[in-house]
Parts: sequence; C-alpha cells; structure tokens
Amino acid sequence: DSAKNTADQRPTIPKRPFASFEDPFLSGNADRMTSPQLVRYTFEALEAWSRERAVERTPEQTPLEFAQLLGAQVPQIAREVTQAAQLYTRVAYAAKSPSKDRLETLERLWRQLRT
Repeated sequence: DSAKNTADQRPTIPKRPFASFEDPFLSGNADRMTSPQLVRYTFEALEAWSRERAVERTPEQTPLEFAQLLGAQVPQIAREVTQAAQLYTRVAYAAKSPSKDRLETLERLWRQLRT
C-alpha cells in the first residue's frame, strides 16, 4: 500500500498539446526527417490531437486499438488514422522503415488534423 501512495505522489508530466506540434509538411521539416522520425512525430501529434477531443490512448491500448477507437469517434479520419497506426506499429515494434510513398498518408492526416 505504501508503494501505491508513493506512486500517487509522483508529479505528473503535463502532456504536450497538439498546438505545440508543427505540421512538418507545411514547415518543410518532413523532408529533413527520416521516415521513422516522421511516423513517430505524427503519431505523437495524433495522440495529442485526440486527447484534446476526449479520446485518450490508454497505456494498455495498442496503436491499432487506439486507431480503431479514434476512427469510430471521428469517422472522417478513420482511414488515415488506421494507416498511421499501422506505420507506427511497423516503426516502433518491427523496426521497419516505411517507403516514401507510404508517407503520403501522413500528409493527408496532417491536412485533416489542421481543419
């Protein structure tokens, strides 16, 4: 029980707001990032965007489960969210680098998140 109390007293790190993420396709940073960096950055931004819409990814949720939940809540971005989660899963867990043509999904997702 004392371990639980200690854990409860740890300061929580505020989560980064979506507004702090710059669209790498508008800024030109997408061209300077590696494919895995771009995928991770976009997925972090997506998590921030969804948190602000009361759809927070829980620690036990896989990226694909999170994408499924978010896609159900915001159907107009479901396809891009699922594809971004698939890319993120490959990068994070299989250490595979996506091809440049697969990254077009991320650019479409950024356009949708901005609107």
